[in-house]
Amino acid sequence: MNRRTSPSYLNPVDLVSLARHTSGNETLERERLRLFVSQSQEFLTRLRKYIKRGDDKEWRATVSTIRVLAESVKARPLTDMVAVIERKERVCQIDLDVIGECISEADEYIAILLSDGESK
Repeated sequence: MNRRTSPSYLNPVDLVSLARHTSGNETLERERLRLFVSQSQEFLTRLRKYIKRGDDKEWRATVSTIRVLAESVKARPLTDMVAVIERKERVCQIDLDVIGECISEADEYIAILLSDGESK
């Protein structure tokens, strides 16, 4: 089984890798997850704005920021998608739609995780 077909890759966030990366510190995990949710849509909005303006420097910086944000919570599908886009000369609407979908999936998944944790 390769990385892209492993069960942890199929989830928007790889919780096993996140736990390993935070040494099992659940408080740190939850803080990273909250930070991702609080910032992800803002950076997607910025990315759309910069692409619409044709501001190559700013859209590239924003894509890199989204990648780092995704890496911080081990959102592998988003991280991989953004890494591909970082290497492109231009970004098209389909790229934005896919990034938006990956962010929405991660946000929804994280919201469920955080609400489950609060009910315990």
